[in-house]
Amino acid sequence: MFKNLSLRTKIFSLVSIVVVVSFLTLTLVVSNKTFEMAKKDAFNLAQETADKYKNEIKAELQGARITAETLSTVFESLKDNGLTDRKMMNDILRHALSKKEYITAFCIAYDPDALDGKDKEFAGMKPAYDETGRFAPYWNKLGGNIDVEPLYDIDIADWYIVPKETLHEYITDPYPYEVQGNSVMLASIIFPILHKGKFIGIMSSDFVLDKLQEMISKVNPYGQGGYTEILSNAGAIVAHPDTPRLGKDLMEARVYEMLTSERSKVGESIKYAEEYIAENPVEDQNDKDQAARYDKLIQFVAKLKEYAGKFDPAQLDLSLLTPEMAQAMLKADPARLRYAIEAKDAIKNGGIYTASTKEFYTVYMPVRFSSVTNPWSVAVSIPMTKILDEANNTRNYVVMVSVVAIGLIACILYVIAKNVTMPILLLSNTAKVLGEGNFDIEVPLIQSNDEIGALSKAFKFMAEKINNLIKEMQQYAKTLEEKNIYLNRLNELKDEFLANTSHELRTPINGIIGIVESMIDGAAGSLTNEQKYNLAIVSNSGKRLSNMINDILDFTKLKNKEIVLQIKPIDLKTIVDTVIVLSKPLIKGKELTLVNEIDSSLAAVNADENRIQQILYNLIGNAIKFTEKGKVSVSARVVDDKAAVSVKDTGIGIAEEKFDRIFESFEQADGSTAREYGGTGLGLSITKKIVELHGGTIRVESKPGEGSQFTFTVPLSDEKREDVALSEALRSIIDMEDFAVADQAVKEDAASEGRRRILVVDDEPVNIQVLTNLLTIRDYSVFKAYNGLEALDLIEKGKEFDLVLLDVMMPKMSGYEVCRHLREKYSLFDLPIVMLTAKNQIQDVILGFQSGANDYLQKPFDKEELLARVGTLLELKSAMTAAMAATKAKSLFLTNMSH
Repeated sequence: MFKNLSLRTKIFSLVSIVVVVSFLTLTLVVSNKTFEMAKKDAFNLAQETADKYKNEIKAELQGARITAETLSTVFESLKDNGLTDRKMMNDILRHALSKKEYITAFCIAYDPDALDGKDKEFAGMKPAYDETGRFAPYWNKLGGNIDVEPLYDIDIADWYIVPKETLHEYITDPYPYEVQGNSVMLASIIFPILHKGKFIGIMSSDFVLDKLQEMISKVNPYGQGGYTEILSNAGAIVAHPDTPRLGKDLMEARVYEMLTSERSKVGESIKYAEEYIAENPVEDQNDKDQAARYDKLIQFVAKLKEYAGKFDPAQLDLSLLTPEMAQAMLKADPARLRYAIEAKDAIKNGGIYTASTKEFYTVYMPVRFSSVTNPWSVAVSIPMTKILDEANNTRNYVVMVSVVAIGLIACILYVIAKNVTMPILLLSNTAKVLGEGNFDIEVPLIQSNDEIGALSKAFKFMAEKINNLIKEMQQYAKTLEEKNIYLNRLNELKDEFLANTSHELRTPINGIIGIVESMIDGAAGSLTNEQKYNLAIVSNSGKRLSNMINDILDFTKLKNKEIVLQIKPIDLKTIVDTVIVLSKPLIKGKELTLVNEIDSSLAAVNADENRIQQILYNLIGNAIKFTEKGKVSVSARVVDDKAAVSVKDTGIGIAEEKFDRIFESFEQADGSTAREYGGTGLGLSITKKIVELHGGTIRVESKPGEGSQFTFTVPLSDEKREDVALSEALRSIIDMEDFAVADQAVKEDAASEGRRRILVVDDEPVNIQVLTNLLTIRDYSVFKAYNGLEALDLIEKGKEFDLVLLDVMMPKMSGYEVCRHLREKYSLFDLPIVMLTAKNQIQDVILGFQSGANDYLQKPFDKEELLARVGTLLELKSAMTAAMAATKAKSLFLTNMSH
């Protein structure tokens, strides 16, 4: 929709949106900042209020603290001076209690027999002693009169244990106490009594915290709605404007807030309360306290269920609730539970804690009475509405100013947009006419010196330029069309050339193969095994050449998706046998075995016989190429409805990061003269595509140094294996091992005395056989090496040769390197070297002579030229040898004559 608007509307809308968003952002930032400042002001107010109450609380406790500390010092002195008269000490306590108006009770308690060792004498003496006679009187005026009674369960009370362990003063958590029908909050400040540095008892002053309650009730921070409360170190409420909360734990207070503000939480909290009761049954049925506490919890849940039906906050009674059950019930409101836990932790550790709820912003400030006593806390709660008032007022003011500013800016924008867009609209209409292809119109020129005027001039110039370019492009388009027609014709000629070349190459190759195989079969008379062996090399070399031609032509066909498969049932095991026979010449010079491990019972497969042969030939040939010794095996298994054929070798292996690259066209590890492994780089690429045409997949598993395994899949056939016929082409493959003959050079080595010894070095067995045949006819003894290292090894072992025929492109070590090694030991005349290679560049010839070659002959060579050059070099060697012998004889003769 926005793209259909006019430019004027777009400019006005976009700028207006930016302005509005900017003002809204400003309003939000100002509101947040104001809110943060209001919270900071509230925090400062809370801190001031807390500081005020700190002093009030300390002043309230100070009298009781001084009295307790003074009495503990007096009783320590009495003990140190042996003046431990119990009557006198009770008189001191009674008299002090009558004089100290702010103190409600004194408590003094000694360890058994720690005062004077006379506990047994006072056992059971009422009203100050229990049956043990321990000196632990509790003097109080809580009932209006000054009375005394013994203290019980002293040794298990915190107010006795803590001073005994720490030897420091201790303030108890406040606790509610009923005095003349009123509930008041009491607290005790306790000092240890020491004798010779050892604890013997405590001195305690109890005081009422009603003055703190009076102060709390009079102060409302931030006016109506705020309140202040004082909490003990354990989180119990010491003072609060709402008196029913006195003595309640912070957990219980949060439960009260939850149950009175959110009716939906009541039912869930009842569930958690019942779970708590079920998890905490009475452990000792004879313990009346446990049973009573358990009954109170049951009663509380019953009252809570009544409250859930009415939801009248005035009737909510939490008197039977315990802090532990309150914490369990707060699971119904995780936020309040987290608030209560964090606040109690902060109070206990004497830290500052702030909390924000929808109703209040609360600050908890610690109150410390001394360095050794547990801190209390003053909590100041300020209504959130009061905090937000200032922020809201500021926000409203900013919004009002923003609305006025936006209105003014909108008017200004409209005027500017109108003036700016008029010339642009004129140019836009002109552009529309030009866009329709009419470039001959006159482009209007806007007379102004601003950017619009410059744009108008540039637009006019551009239109004229485009008009000229269009005319040129039309001419170029015509030329390009003619070129495309020409290129399409060339492409057709290329396809015709490839098809014709394929036919022309295959015809003579098939003729050669046919004639050779007919001669092996006896068409020209009987032949020796040696003759048959040579003819078998010719036949199988022709078939290898035919496969190479197929790869090159198939690459083009696969690229153009022109290959059509001739699918029929075929026998995998027989085809593998045939390919292995065809591949055996490739292993010349290697300690390598080719093994067909396919089970005879494997079902036939539906595939193109020639393409499967092509796949296997590429994979087996690849395995032979990269394996020096060990085994290349072919196996197959049935996976679902397909045969999975694996070609496994013990060769060099492939790094995992190259798994994908090896299936790319023309991918080779090395392209140098002395590269380790040859090939066109098309085999695996074509193999992958042919496998996929059959509906299969191919994958590789390999580790460097541990060999490789290529596995491809091909669909199974429903026909039985024995019903599948082998094609004539596969039946005609000749196994050269049937005509294998002993190595000619080895055979005649013993009878080679007087014959010239020639070492032939070539990695291609066919080339070696050709040279062997040519040289043997001329009565030379021929020795063979399939790579440069093997040749150097023969010479190092003491074999002597008259001449070396050396191929240039060989694995592991090039002919150039072999020649340089030989020249380090033999001169040009001691061992002539003729290089044979298909490399015919002038720099290759120069490099050969620089490496020390005597002669350089290009493949394919004329046999007469080869024999002539070999004969010439051997004659030169003989002549030089004779000349050097004559010179040596003459020198010896002259030496003898001089004597």
